[in-house]
Amino acid sequence: MKKGKSYAHQNTQHAFSFDGTRILVVEDDEESGFALCHSLEGKGIKTTLVSSVDEAIAIWSVNLFDVIVSDIRLGELSGIDLLSYIRKEAPAFPVILITGFADLETAIAAVRLGADDFIIKPFDTIADLLAPINRAVARKKQAEQLLLSCGFQALSKINITCESCGAINTVQLCQEHKSLQPLAMTDAALTRNN
Repeated sequence: MKKGKSYAHQNTQHAFSFDGTRILVVEDDEESGFALCHSLEGKGIKTTLVSSVDEAIAIWSVNLFDVIVSDIRLGELSGIDLLSYIRKEAPAFPVILITGFADLETAIAAVRLGADDFIIKPFDTIADLLAPINRAVARKKQAEQLLLSCGFQALSKINITCESCGAINTVQLCQEHKSLQPLAMTDAALTRNN
């Protein structure tokens, strides 16, 4: 297994359906990262492993992922820094933080920044991570379906653009031209399908 590459095993013997799910794993401990990716791939999830926040941002910016799973302690920049960046670029994009060194201050920072989950490792089983991934993917798909049912098509993962006035907002559509309320899970630039 190579770092920064996507791999998936074809094992469908699990409680959740993860077919096509793409996860960016951010872990600076190579052995732990490979082990985590191997476990996720065994459940049918495609993974890409990187070891730093800078690598994560570079790869996330040009690839489509469903969820980011990041360790908190990563070196110079942390998983909290990554979460902060993602929240500025795509406020509702699913980010799950994991750590072997939980402290109250870090947990509070993660919650305040809107982490989808905060999980302490080692996990008892991979199911401890699969359940939060499943919830995050389900919320993301639900938001995408809502947008599509309203006649919008996702084009990228950064912003929502009102085609009528050009207003850009990563959280809600322009209320003047579309009556959708702010969404909990939007992360796409949108154009109206006519």
